Amino acid sequence: MSEAIILAGGFGTRLRAVVSDVPKPMAPVAGKPFLAWQMECLAAAGVTRFILSVGFQAETIQKAFGDSFAGCAIAYAHETEPLGTGGAIRLALSYAQESRVFVLNGDSLCDLDLQALRLRVGNHARAIGIGVKHVPDAGRYGAVRFDETTGVVTTFAEKDNSGAGWINAGVYDVSADFFSGLTLSESAFSFEKEILQKDCHGGLVAQPAGAFFIDIGIPADYARAQTEIPAWVKGRGK
Repeated sequence: MSEAIILAGGFGTRLRAVVSDVPKPMAPVAGKPFLAWQMECLAAAGVTRFILSVGFQAETIQKAFGDSFAGCAIAYAHETEPLGTGGAIRLALSYAQESRVFVLNGDSLCDLDLQALRLRVGNHARAIGIGVKHVPDAGRYGAVRFDETTGVVTTFAEKDNSGAGWINAGVYDVSADFFSGLTLSESAFSFEKEILQKDCHGGLVAQPAGAFFIDIGIPADYARAQTEIPAWVKGRGK
């Protein structure tokens, strides 16, 4: 069995101008929720169980998918208050049944070989695998620098200067007990700032993604998704 956590609890503030009545992962793309496209792709890649981290309008997601989708079981990790990406992942990991779990942002989709990501981590039980994508302008996301032979991440930067570079693609491979023994001052925290940016000296291992990547977080990219996601999915099936 292969498990995946999807972070589907965000408010989607930047997308409200065009999608105001549903949580961002439920934004319709070519006639069905973005989250459905994402889970279908993950199921095709070998994921057999989903843990959906939900918060804002959680009932909308639960009503749409119930306890299974695409032949995969679904569990829900429900935030009763905003926990940030770090707190949400920590809560969702408590529902895991496997020793390692894939974790994905609920608003992006990319061509990443999950098994290659897991192999990159190898025997480093405490390491985090991270999918990275090369883009023409890394400034919107923040650049990730790594040894292209070993994959070991050397720098995990915040959003900064524009220019081509590798970015965090929002896909991780994490040990289910990663937070065991860690002392964090707050229940709500950023996974990117409090974990990734502080653990980039051997604790992060990068796996490059393929050509396709889209983040529906802003209206222009959401508009592109309407045609680009169906075309990419159709192409994968050939």
